[in-house]
Amino acid sequence: MDRQVLLADPSGLVGADLTQAYKAVRSNQSPAGVIPRFKKKEDISNMAKSILKHKIQTLTGKSVKTIEDEMKYQPKDPNEPSMDIDTMRRLASSLVLLSNKELPNYSEPELPEEAPPVKAGSKRSSSSQVEAEVSKPRAGRR
Repeated sequence: MDRQVLLADPSGLVGADLTQAYKAVRSNQSPAGVIPRFKKKEDISNMAKSILKHKIQTLTGKSVKTIEDEMKYQPKDPNEPSMDIDTMRRLASSLVLLSNKELPNYSEPELPEEAPPVKAGSKRSSSSQVEAEVSKPRAGRR
């Protein structure tokens, strides 16, 4: 049976080094057989994003935006304004374990070569395709 780890101090990581928790989130690993929780009945996997943000801010004393910058968070979806809910849940779990000194030390995953940034451009693919579309006569309504 899995063992629950309840947060001992609600503001236990204020001013602490959170690098170990960031590594755990980036490595996408978590200790087996352990269920971290803020309180006995609060399952992190069922918490809303706004509540998770509040709990993380209270625990660390830092805003989620500051944490994103510190951990060099790259959103999976470029249109996502802030951290996605799954990453935030992994971060919250790691922070609870770190606060209780039960987070294993995960190694940093090897970062792949940085891919060239995808150019966010128009919806049309190329100018030759546009020219081909322009030169076609359009059938009128009859």
